[in-house]
Amino acid sequence: MNSKILVGIAVVCALGLASYLWYSGQPKKDTGAEHATSTPSTAKPQKGASVNPAALKADVTGTWQSTDDPKFTREFRANGTVVDRYEGNKDATTEGSWKVVTDSRTLPASIPNAKDLTIIQVGFPEEVLLFTVVGVSSTELELSYVGRGNTLHFTRIK
Repeated sequence: MNSKILVGIAVVCALGLASYLWYSGQPKKDTGAEHATSTPSTAKPQKGASVNPAALKADVTGTWQSTDDPKFTREFRANGTVVDRYEGNKDATTEGSWKVVTDSRTLPASIPNAKDLTIIQVGFPEEVLLFTVVGVSSTELELSYVGRGNTLHFTRIK
């Protein structure tokens, strides 16, 4: 095998190991499970942590702008309505419903470790989306598509 390839593989492995060690050594944040008011938390739900659905709903309620595409906003209303908008395209406005999933047994069996996840279900006329809550604060929201793995990053605008 070419020595340049072996060196490249070794470098990639070393970087991966270093990243893992750095990430796993980071202090764990508060789970937010103690929050019983509507004050937004700064916590990231931890795997296996019990989450107060009412507090999470209060934390998520508001209008969020995508940091990846500032023309895209998602509004989570307290009444369970969600509205997706795309600036400059009124036809791209879609209204649906949302809820914090409180019973993992209602989720598809294909979701591994569903009982260990904090999940928000967003239902639009054409599809139902499931997101794990990666983190939420008074100014930032991170949601990861269940099954797709990509993470959406938002900042609060209202």
